[in-house]
Amino acid sequence: DEAVLPYQVIVRNDLERTDTQLGLFGELEWDFAPRYVLTAGLRYYNIAIDLEGATTTSLLNKNSLQNPVVTRVDYGAKYDGRGGVPGNFEEDGIVGRLSLSYEVDNDTLLYGGWSEGFRPGLLNPAGGDAVVGDTRDNGRFYGVPFIKGQDFAANCAFTNLVSGRFNLRDDEVVALLNNRPLPDNPSAGASALAATCANVVYTVPFGVETDEVTNYEFGWKADFFNGSMRFNGNFFYVDIQNMQTTVSARFSDNAANAEIFGFKGDLLWQPPVDGLVVVGAFSILDSELTELVVPDAAGEVDTGIELAYSPKHRGNIRARYQWPTGELTAHVMPQLAWSGKSYTDVIRANRIELDNWYLLSVSGGLSAGDWTAEIYIENLTDQAAELSGDFTYEAKRITYAQPRTIGMRFSYDF
Repeated sequence: DEAVLPYQVIVRNDLERTDTQLGLFGELEWDFAPRYVLTAGLRYYNIAIDLEGATTTSLLNKNSLQNPVVTRVDYGAKYDGRGGVPGNFEEDGIVGRLSLSYEVDNDTLLYGGWSEGFRPGLLNPAGGDAVVGDTRDNGRFYGVPFIKGQDFAANCAFTNLVSGRFNLRDDEVVALLNNRPLPDNPSAGASALAATCANVVYTVPFGVETDEVTNYEFGWKADFFNGSMRFNGNFFYVDIQNMQTTVSARFSDNAANAEIFGFKGDLLWQPPVDGLVVVGAFSILDSELTELVVPDAAGEVDTGIELAYSPKHRGNIRARYQWPTGELTAHVMPQLAWSGKSYTDVIRANRIELDNWYLLSVSGGLSAGDWTAEIYIENLTDQAAELSGDFTYEAKRITYAQPRTIGMRFSYDF
């Protein structure tokens, strides 16, 4: 729709993304010796992504019922397969899996394996746009793409001014927002902003490649104490190549390679107390960005940092105790979940630290036959646990756990 934007509307996105995926896979299992099983598998994939539609924008609300559209990007025309621009994103490949298991006895199974995975690539709506570097900060780019064209400098100036990173006189603001030369004797802030908007340090790629994961693992599934306890454990190493990263709300890129070392386990235990069952799970991680794929990201992505949402430790445990009381069965179940601190992103400008947290809950009730009545208290200590967050459009947002919640629930099995 090429109509003028309505009053007070500065952005309109009308995008249609079409994904076509073809996959062929097969698996072979071979019991080549007593208690040994070898499993092998292959998968072929073919992915095609097409982008149609348009984005219409108007900074400073220049666009109104009377004025023409400031900027309009037609993606069908942009991604036409000419001039080095792809017509669509298309990629295919083969990934595999190989594992070996050994049944030590009726209570213990050991296994090890190698497997590959992938995440499909994509087209960037902002492909070909420019990202500028702040010359006052060792070339770190600001992280917002600007459409190349006659309004590039003005749009760059506007976005940086809104961010509050520069202090300018009124006449300097007018000059920069209208693509005019700076007044005589410009301030240091105006000179720095003009230099920043002229310092293109990064061009948004048209397409983002598939990233690839290779996983190595060794683990066990084991029962102990005459089957009253089951403890499963797994050591693993994950190698990630060309990891896709969202840089801003408008584009992504293959930013870095990474690796993860870890151990995870789960426990199911029936202690020698009638009616008591304990269930738990945990993970221990050591993740790290090992190498930058895009050199231009050197100011915004650091090697050696943890991956997003990869706390060094995390787990949960719950115990359920039930006992007969007359014709009814009563139960009570406390549970605890916890997590170490983590981060929301690998991009420095978008990276928010989430504090470590714990959440304690408890429930109890009565049941008879097909029905159950229960009272519960979630987040018993009313912790403001930081579960996730983002920095979309340069605004910090944190998602917290639901506050202390007390309620009743009834269920009936038909």
